[in-house]
Amino acid sequence: MKTDPLSTVYDDESLRIRYLPGRFETLVVSFSGVGEHRYQEPDIEFFRTASGDGDNHVLFVTDESRCWLNKTDMIERILVTIRQTVKATGAKRVVALGNSMGGTMALIVARYFAFDAVIAIAPQYSVDPDVVPDDPRWSFFRRQIQKFRFSAVDRFRADRTKYFLLHSGTRTERRQALRFPEIPGVAQYMIPDAGHDVASELKQKEALDPLIRYAIGGKPRKFRRAMQRVGGQIRPAYVEQMIQAPKLPVVWTGQLPA
Repeated sequence: MKTDPLSTVYDDESLRIRYLPGRFETLVVSFSGVGEHRYQEPDIEFFRTASGDGDNHVLFVTDESRCWLNKTDMIERILVTIRQTVKATGAKRVVALGNSMGGTMALIVARYFAFDAVIAIAPQYSVDPDVVPDDPRWSFFRRQIQKFRFSAVDRFRADRTKYFLLHSGTRTERRQALRFPEIPGVAQYMIPDAGHDVASELKQKEALDPLIRYAIGGKPRKFRRAMQRVGGQIRPAYVEQMIQAPKLPVVWTGQLPA
């Protein structure tokens, strides 16, 4: 009979945290995204990649309410669980990982916990309508948030944590990406030809696992080279290219618009 390697270490109506044991002294905290179905718990993401094929201890954090950490005391419950797991495992290196909502959660939790690295794929700068009125996505869940405790990801601790942010070049994603503050030590990459599901696209190119492995291992140079191989550009270079891109001429058709 096959046994489930995961054990649930925290569970309530809005938050579920499961633990996967590892062999060595790295703990990865993997935050799930919104998921595919409104009334189903989001799937665990990065199961094999986060564990490093069994090398790393992993906490899989699922925000079942999809509140982007805005529910009362949610972040405190996560922080307590992380600290307890660090103590229990003797982890010497702790890394946060997340995709979309999970990436945003990883970045916010890093304000309060000294991660060695954070990998955030397609994170939102904000889902607060007052901050991002030009992003209509996930409106069902966003309407359930009564008060935005974390209106935006506008604080980084680059003095203690290495940040790796990956964004696609679609219009909506770009609007989110360019709202993040530019801070030395925060490596923000743009992949112009990718969509919001950039993680799946990188996986199809067999690039996702190496990128996450380099970030978990604290190897920014290898991470940068791997990003360049899949067309990723560091944010200043991407913005400069956008500025220099030739503008299409306006062609007069002889008719006024209706």
